[in-house]
Amino acid sequence: YNVDVVDVQSVVALNMKEKQLWFLKCLSTLQRPWEDGCIRISVDRDNILTQSKEQFLSLKLDEVHRFMRVQFQGEQGIDAGGLEREWFASVTRELVDSKYGLFTNSAGDGGSGGSYHIHPLSGKLMTNHLE
Repeated sequence: YNVDVVDVQSVVALNMKEKQLWFLKCLSTLQRPWEDGCIRISVDRDNILTQSKEQFLSLKLDEVHRFMRVQFQGEQGIDAGGLEREWFASVTRELVDSKYGLFTNSAGDGGSGGSYHIHPLSGKLMTNHLE
């Protein structure tokens, strides 16, 4: 599939596995080579969302497509993918937490399972919700 020109109708016609492969191929065209350097994120687990946001907002546009290495402050560990995976899981868990009012869960407040949706009133619940 040609990722430079998107024929929406042909993508819609793909089965789910083919759509996934098409999407991954599109993403791979954005990734910068390792030789271009990497992004280094250092966060405290207790303040992971705020610190991550601040560090990402300080990046230049051409840096966001680089590989990423994560360090949890006060912990030893070499990020060979495991720390990055753990960081993604932690940030996602924090981001969808109902205390921020950004997302709602179809299983209800505090429910496990279900799916998350953008909260239609997030702007009223949190003034800086877009940040």
